[in-house]
Amino acid sequence: MSNIDAASARTDSVDHKRNDDFHFRERSMLNAVLIVVACTASIIIGNGSLTMMSISLPIIAADLNIPQARLQWLVSAYSLSAGCFLLLLGRVADLYGRKRVFLSGIAWL
Repeated sequence: MSNIDAASARTDSVDHKRNDDFHFRERSMLNAVLIVVACTASIIIGNGSLTMMSISLPIIAADLNIPQARLQWLVSAYSLSAGCFLLLLGRVADLYGRKRVFLSGIAWL
């Protein structure tokens, strides 16, 4: 057996093993559409909550007597806390399951 045949045999066995390790389940069209709708809805909800924060800034400033120059801190704190919770809940999703944590977050929001 030549070196080329031996290398080819090793590559074939590795490719065969690699293909056997990954089994993908075919998704129905309805399942795929529902996944896209859920992802789109989560993006809209996330952006909507930040927009609601920005729209309510004048009311917050008037009620709490916050000067106009300090209102940016509210938006920055909101974004910072969202980013920190994203890291924390990413780990929680690794431990308890992505679907369960995603649905819990949507229900809580």
